[in-house]
Amino acid sequence: MKTPPPDFENLPYGPHSRQCLDVWVAEPRLSPIVVSVYGGGWMRGSKETTRKKVSPFLARGISVAAINYRLTEDTPFPGPFLDTARAVQFLRARQDELGIDGTRIGAFGSSAGGVNVLWTAFMPDLADPRSDDPIARQSSRLACVYAQETPTVLYPDSRTAGIPERAHEHPALESALGPLGFANPRASDILRAASPFFLANSDAPPVALSYGDFKKIPVDPKPGDGIHHPGFGPPLIQRLKELGVECSCLYHDDFPGLDSQQFGDIVVAQRLDFFTRHLLPS
Repeated sequence: MKTPPPDFENLPYGPHSRQCLDVWVAEPRLSPIVVSVYGGGWMRGSKETTRKKVSPFLARGISVAAINYRLTEDTPFPGPFLDTARAVQFLRARQDELGIDGTRIGAFGSSAGGVNVLWTAFMPDLADPRSDDPIARQSSRLACVYAQETPTVLYPDSRTAGIPERAHEHPALESALGPLGFANPRASDILRAASPFFLANSDAPPVALSYGDFKKIPVDPKPGDGIHHPGFGPPLIQRLKELGVECSCLYHDDFPGLDSQQFGDIVVAQRLDFFTRHLLPS
């Protein structure tokens, strides 16, 4: 399915050159919208990589916004997270011009992008009604979120997910901590504050996760070997259920015999159904 060009391209939602987004507007107008956030360890990536995911949403009557965000080479934590939240606020501030319904905004992302959308969903509303900035006055709340192969507990607390620390000591996390990296005396506090598991609360919107198969981590893992491990799913799902939040998780192991492409097709279909159910009228 060929992706059409965006209706709005490179709209700036902040002053930095990477704070921009593309929007595809579905018919009928005033449709709900999903925000697509790419992975790449907050070190690399582009909204261009999410374009191939747009067409199925448009066919369901759901608009799509693909965002760029600041990278950690010049903007450490929580910069990339704040950009995701601000993009949501921007869409609400410009909803009339864009032809979307700002009351129905969902988001999805994979890997680092998944952390971004979960962080945005679990944080208190960042709206500042006293701000001189009309974007900052808008709500950052999301109606639902979908995260794929996402580390929900960041190093050094990855043992919560049963994953050896070394396997989760990813170079991207060190970069995200700023010039001092893991030597930053506040490293543990920063990473804990960035971990969706510790931010989950009863006000969270519906959440869906998906992961590949439960491959064993080597006895002597290299840094990053476990960054996408399915072990990150169960702790967050259990926590959300305890909080009374609607949640689900899809694992490749649930579909024995399917190769990665076949399972990927199931993930795409489930993701689309998830947003259809939560963003479109029944």
